[in-house]
Amino acid sequence: MKGNRPKGSEDQGKSSKNDLSNGQKQRNRYILFQLGTCEHISRKDMIRGIRDSFRDAPVEPPWLMRFNGRFGIVRCSHLLKDDTVRSMSGEMTLNGTAVNVETHLTSGTIKALLSKADARDIEHGLHESRKR
Repeated sequence: MKGNRPKGSEDQGKSSKNDLSNGQKQRNRYILFQLGTCEHISRKDMIRGIRDSFRDAPVEPPWLMRFNGRFGIVRCSHLLKDDTVRSMSGEMTLNGTAVNVETHLTSGTIKALLSKADARDIEHGLHESRKR
């Protein structure tokens, strides 16, 4: 028996991490970027650099999904995509060194992003081999 709950109260108090405050669903965007340096940057240094560069930005820092030392993929909300691309493009300090960062592509899934990159002959090396 549902009791005396008001109609529609089943969802009250429960929030999904994908629900936004205005009722919209969050849709992720994946952004392919490239570092303009030949020296190897570790994943840890890249995460630290992203957080530092977004410290004063009006958006939440993106989440680093894949990184191979030169190319990477970050995830952000579709509402913050333009601000994220703007903040990711340009110069970033990584491990005490100023490094130029160039964003290439944006997509709604990692699979589509990598397909677009392959179609444009961007040699990124971010494909993961999956064991089945």
